[in-house]
Amino acid sequence: MQRIEKRAEPSELTQWRIKFRNDPNFGYGLLCGKEAHAAVLRSLLAEQGGICAYTGIAIRDKVGTRMATAHIEHIFPQKHCSPAESVSYDNLLACYPGPNAPASNFGATFKKDWPSAEERMHFVSPVTQGCEERFRFNKRGEISAARADDQAAKQTILRLGLDS
Repeated sequence: MQRIEKRAEPSELTQWRIKFRNDPNFGYGLLCGKEAHAAVLRSLLAEQGGICAYTGIAIRDKVGTRMATAHIEHIFPQKHCSPAESVSYDNLLACYPGPNAPASNFGATFKKDWPSAEERMHFVSPVTQGCEERFRFNKRGEISAARADDQAAKQTILRLGLDS
């Protein structure tokens, strides 16, 4: 897993949040389809160097097209977040596959609603300092925890299907 250094959120998201903060439907669902949503995805792809935050798959798409191969992923799932957390730039990543693509047996769609608030300590996030040092790859590209006692790395591999 490559570490992602979060940058400042795009101004479109900041302005959207100000405009809709008092809306009774405030949250990620209200953001979807808006220009701010596309701006967030463009910004995430730029800060991630065009790769999926979890799998490292290259994302070669034109944001906003039907051919998109990435979607906005919540580090901590919407199911376990407040509406404000669901639109917090610090909680968002760009991940493979694109919207409306079939679920895969690895990565963001495999992760589903994990981790819950109680399980966050068992998740190694790509925005966590030192995350890249917690995993090892062998010559066949297989992944494992760098340390045998790192249960969070093992659980992350399992829950993201990174060993599939």
